Amino acid sequence: MDIGDDEGSASAKKGADSGSSNKSNQPNPGVWKQILSPAPIPPARCSHTAVYYNHAIYVFGGELATAEKYHHYKDMWRFDIKTNLWTEIAPRGGHAPPSRSGHRCIVWRHYMILLGGFYEALRETRWYSDLWVYDFSTNSWTEMQYSKLATIPEARSAFNFCLSPSGDTAFVYGGYSKLKNPAPGSKSEAKIHNDCWALHLKGIASGRTPTWDRVSRRGEYPSIRSGTSCIPYKSRMLVFGGVADDEQEHHTIKSVFYDDLFAFDMDRRRWFKMGLKKSSQGGRRRKRKDNNGAEEDDLSRSDAIDKENEDDSGEDDGDDMASGVEGEATSSGWDLDMLRANMFAFIDGDGNVVYEKIEDDADADADADADDNESSDSREHKKKRGDEKDHEGEDAIPSNSNATPSDHANNKSKMDVDETEAKVGVQSTKDETVQTLLPRGAVGTSEVMAINTSSGAPEAVARETPLPRIHASVVVRGSNLYVYGGLLVVGDREVTLDDCWSIDLNKREKWLCIWPGSMHNQVWRGVAEDDESYISTGIDESDDDDDENDWMLAEAISEEDGEDGDAAADGKEKRKKKKEKTRDKINRLREEYSLDDLERTPEMGETMADFYSRTATYWASEVVKVAQATTDGGNATVNASAELSAKELRARGFDLARERYEELKPVLDSLMDLEAHQKEKKQKKKESKDGKSSKKSKKKDRK
Repeated sequence: MDIGDDEGSASAKKGADSGSSNKSNQPNPGVWKQILSPAPIPPARCSHTAVYYNHAIYVFGGELATAEKYHHYKDMWRFDIKTNLWTEIAPRGGHAPPSRSGHRCIVWRHYMILLGGFYEALRETRWYSDLWVYDFSTNSWTEMQYSKLATIPEARSAFNFCLSPSGDTAFVYGGYSKLKNPAPGSKSEAKIHNDCWALHLKGIASGRTPTWDRVSRRGEYPSIRSGTSCIPYKSRMLVFGGVADDEQEHHTIKSVFYDDLFAFDMDRRRWFKMGLKKSSQGGRRRKRKDNNGAEEDDLSRSDAIDKENEDDSGEDDGDDMASGVEGEATSSGWDLDMLRANMFAFIDGDGNVVYEKIEDDADADADADADDNESSDSREHKKKRGDEKDHEGEDAIPSNSNATPSDHANNKSKMDVDETEAKVGVQSTKDETVQTLLPRGAVGTSEVMAINTSSGAPEAVARETPLPRIHASVVVRGSNLYVYGGLLVVGDREVTLDDCWSIDLNKREKWLCIWPGSMHNQVWRGVAEDDESYISTGIDESDDDDDENDWMLAEAISEEDGEDGDAAADGKEKRKKKKEKTRDKINRLREEYSLDDLERTPEMGETMADFYSRTATYWASEVVKVAQATTDGGNATVNASAELSAKELRARGFDLARERYEELKPVLDSLMDLEAHQKEKKQKKKESKDGKSSKKSKKKDRK
């Protein structure tokens, strides 16, 4: 999510909390709630911007990117937080920015400031450097005009755009674009920007064009990367995550993903890395006196450090502002090998567990020399734990001055075994069980996931820090930073994250996992059968007919009857009986849920809002019938409808439609998933061999 989304989300939550006095309507802390709105609603999109202003969220632009369609938007929508209704905004005079995505927006006073983005068509790709101002009070757009000699940032998308809360200045950092004419001999067409600019907005209020000036990099700044997320906090712009892409020959990309957090002080114009601090020992916290003589806790005055030169030790203060750290920060990201070793398994479109093929020469030699009956994942884990213990040094050894070296070794070995069992959650017998589930060359456990000994499917492993990622959603509430979701690319496989983390920006002692996510359960359909980098535990396609999990499998069987002409007769008979049994169940369900009643049944892929829009008249009549049934005598048709206003009819009708929609959703989802499965199954080989399409999709996501 871009900065516009982040600011809008944070401000929207604040507005929702303060704009209503009805406590019963307030969301439960820590609980997600889906908001369903009747039509009209904006079409589906990504890479748009969303900002908050005056109890409403404003959405502009974006793109629709699917296998069949690719379209850029230039429409603008307003979402009223109080009524949960959408309204499309037609700007006065029809003058508006052209279609784009990957742009950024901020709100300053009663203006929305839009900058940059890109547009891609069949034969044309454009990156923008234009600056537009939308006036909420007049509903009009104005493009800021600069001379050719003016010093302004290069065209770009996916940059960080943040408003300083202490003044009338916004800051731009980083971004992504492509070179039209790469340097001779250069393998890369992409350009990742690492420059920083200040935009002075004060002149807009008097009708003047805002001015730019370039900001030099000072302090401990992040390494070059794209796909970062940012959010303002006090006088700082917080920047999280990102990826460094190294484009090789034939447009292959080597990527390193990051999970570190940086802060740019917008007052002092300096960078510093916000690493974790060491926990305070014994509850001791240094105190200092403020101007009034009152003591102030060090851990609650992180912003004061930026304005004073009083030294606190680097052990307790991770800002490093006073220490004068200069230059590019050292970041240990996750490269492809580390990503494959940790995200080692996934589920394909046929429901099979597929493993990344991890080559370990040392393990292979050991297996060839002797059969030690030790699982590959157990060896890998012991090796990893051994490396960690080597780095821990004396801290890992009990402080017993009379202990002998052998005692230390025994204690250390015992600690290794205990901690390994606690972290991995399996005993030696369970290791053997996991080993029987793993094909040769596969890993069974990592820092991210492990194989469930009962189901054989991957499951999450508790972590202490978030995974590296790009395009995460970030918001700040109080002194806590929240990170949600994002994208991680493992070779040609894209993993959409849905985990949620928080960290106290004052203490910064540890990350708190609010929701571990369901990334390990995601289905990836783009696996080629002949791809040697994967190991599949799947079965033959003919065995798909025995799948008991999807009661709609009869349609799949009917489509595949012609594909199994060489199958045995008993196999055909088995499929025929399965087909008849499933069709009987389908007919019973159709009768039970009245699926043939089009006015009461959503169409395939139809959203809740579209369903209600199509059947609004029917549900309004149902509301009137209910009202009649509750009136005395049952003959007050006119009175019942007259007592209900158009707004009440619409609201009650929408509630009835939603009940029906939610009742049928599991059934309709099964039908839709089956259609998607069959379509993907037929095109899987073709799509997996189309390397260019995969690379193009990956680059678009990073924009």
